[in-house]
Amino acid sequence: MSARPSRPDASQRRKRLRSTGRVRTVTPPPGSDLLEGRPPGPAAAAEIESLRAELRDLKRLQEAIHFLGSAPDLLTLRGELLDLALSLSGLRRGLLALPTSSDDEGGRRFKVKGKRGFEDGPARDAAEFTVLRRILNDTLETREALVQGNLRDDGILGHAADSARKLRLGAVASLPLVAGGHVLGGLLLDDPQRLEPFSPAEEHLLRSFARHAAVALARVAAQTRLRRQAATLERRNERLEAELERSERRLARSQRRSAERARAAARTQGLERLPYREAKRRFTRDYLAAALARARGDLCAVSRATGLPLPRLIGLLDTLRLGADDPPGS
Repeated sequence: MSARPSRPDASQRRKRLRSTGRVRTVTPPPGSDLLEGRPPGPAAAAEIESLRAELRDLKRLQEAIHFLGSAPDLLTLRGELLDLALSLSGLRRGLLALPTSSDDEGGRRFKVKGKRGFEDGPARDAAEFTVLRRILNDTLETREALVQGNLRDDGILGHAADSARKLRLGAVASLPLVAGGHVLGGLLLDDPQRLEPFSPAEEHLLRSFARHAAVALARVAAQTRLRRQAATLERRNERLEAELERSERRLARSQRRSAERARAAARTQGLERLPYREAKRRFTRDYLAAALARARGDLCAVSRATGLPLPRLIGLLDTLRLGADDPPGS
């Protein structure tokens, strides 16, 4: 007698019912926190809190990227970049180095264009600034970031002289701002009161911010170059328009002189066909009419220009019946 097949257990029956669509699977409602479903316990609670902190940081990074992308010029971006970096990292002090006016990548030099949290007072502050500036210079030269949780004890100053170890230095993040293969600046953040390592999430957050800050600097630099080129082209266009206007005026004067010479030549040819007395009368009349026109009817000026005594000039005008308003050749 053959053995009877075993009956499926409860889990197998539920699985079969789900596959046929007779029982729906339970899914969490939209907007629910999946992290709440983790089993309780200290380790799970710490992991959940770490993930939530990372999510908050990512949201803040997104907001920072929005502000960086909306900065209209370098001056605005320079102030916002430092403030956003300090707010995002939670560190206390910051330095921002940007290139000088030279556009030569090979000989580019950088200068600190912004700083936060540094007081110009005690000698210790000046010594700290010098050390941090040297770290930032090294970052700009090597293009390599330095993210150190305890610079004074565990970091690069751990084996330095006692005077260096006594400086008020702690966590430091020195980041190059690189976009398009070019170093556009450097960002250094530090906090003397923090003496613990950066978590991988924190380090990733800082590096991501540096990348987006470099993109924002490249965008503003490109816009600045375009504005300068547009201004240069506008000035050049104004100069060309002014030169064109001067050329047109010169051409108009030249055409008027040519026309006058042509008319004079035609009058001369006409005079050659007249008797001497009539030709002399017309020539004298045209000559005095032209002199009156240049002097705007001032007989004294005409007398000086022609060398004729004023009585003689008046007599000729009366004889030729010529007035100040009569044009030459009339």
